[in-house]
Amino acid sequence: MAEDCALRLLEKKGWTLIDRHVCFREGEIDLIVGKDERLLFVEVKARRTEVFGAVVEALTTGKIRKLKKAVMRWRMQSNERRSGQLYFIGILFDGERPVKVDGYFIE
Repeated sequence: MAEDCALRLLEKKGWTLIDRHVCFREGEIDLIVGKDERLLFVEVKARRTEVFGAVVEALTTGKIRKLKKAVMRWRMQSNERRSGQLYFIGILFDGERPVKVDGYFIE
């Protein structure tokens, strides 16, 4: 549900889905989207409450390391040569309705 919500938001901003749920031994890429000469490799996290912390806190250095390795593997296997950036979308849900959506570029 969270990835579908994130994809709809990105598509409203002009991004086009290239791939999703890309899994390698090194890690997983939730969404890969493209727009013009750019790619975004998107990690999506969702929570129903922030009692145990903000959604962005689910993005650990270990997860970022795995995401970078998965992106490198995907690039080796694809013909895509556009420049790309890592992007995080955190969604807080109330039931099935998103009530807070944050997006951050990952360094």
